[in-house]
Amino acid sequence: MSRSAVLLMAFGGPETEEQVAPFMTRLMGRPPAPPVLARVVERYRIIGGGSPLPRIAREQAAALERQLASEGAPSVRVAFMYSDPSIPSAIQALAAAGVQRVVGVSLSAHYARVSSGAYAIDLAAAGQKHGVEVRMAGQYHAAPCFLDGLAESARAALDRLSAPDDTEVIFSAHSLPLEHVEGGDPYVDQIGETMAGVMARLPQLTWQLAYQSRGMTGDRWLGPTVEETLEELSARGRKRVLLIPVGFTAEHVETLYDIDVLIAGKAREMGLEFVRAAALNSSPYLIEALAAVVRPHLLKTSEGETCP
Repeated sequence: MSRSAVLLMAFGGPETEEQVAPFMTRLMGRPPAPPVLARVVERYRIIGGGSPLPRIAREQAAALERQLASEGAPSVRVAFMYSDPSIPSAIQALAAAGVQRVVGVSLSAHYARVSSGAYAIDLAAAGQKHGVEVRMAGQYHAAPCFLDGLAESARAALDRLSAPDDTEVIFSAHSLPLEHVEGGDPYVDQIGETMAGVMARLPQLTWQLAYQSRGMTGDRWLGPTVEETLEELSARGRKRVLLIPVGFTAEHVETLYDIDVLIAGKAREMGLEFVRAAALNSSPYLIEALAAVVRPHLLKTSEGETCP
């Protein structure tokens, strides 16, 4: 194995119904109440019995490893915040294999302290414990290849609508407590940069940002919600909506259930023609965007991106 490695880090998710309870226990810091667990298990059952996110992350890692084959042949592995392998266990395994340097990459395109920030903290602690030099690659929310990929996915979804040129675009992202943004998180600003870059690549459609999957705490959360935005568009007589899940690089429960089941169902009830752009998953556009933020940290580096 090369002395350098890349670690893709993500939130995680249960791949089977049996993994839902331990996943939620790690997420919540305590075992979930039986009614809560039953509701969550049912959501995963509806989308196929588990989250595809860990599998997609492994596919992304394999694709990135191939992309970086000429950059010192680094191994690319995955680790998760709330499922296995964890970030500490991944670093321990890499150290045991002789890896001396690890470049961490967040699979959350937009920085938030509860995602990329938390991954970086775990990465630094594990590196110190196991004597591995760790570095955190930068965000890629404005990388040309990332923007190209989102635009291509959006165009494919637009083609499924009866009148693509008369469509409202909603960008959706996971909501956060307002105090995080007020405390300095660049999350909203980075999403804004992504949206502007995508719309520069699309026809001149009307677009706006809305948030989904808001937590159940009493905090003030980023808004408006996607549901509120759909109601506003319907009240204005708009008929067609394209939703771009700009905050997600892989399909998981928040796209497959929260959007495809709950939000799409609400849109249909309002009589709206509704389509969703697919997450990039292992798209060559995303893989090249990831490669571009990793390259400066490798022993052999190259400049810029070469988009598909």
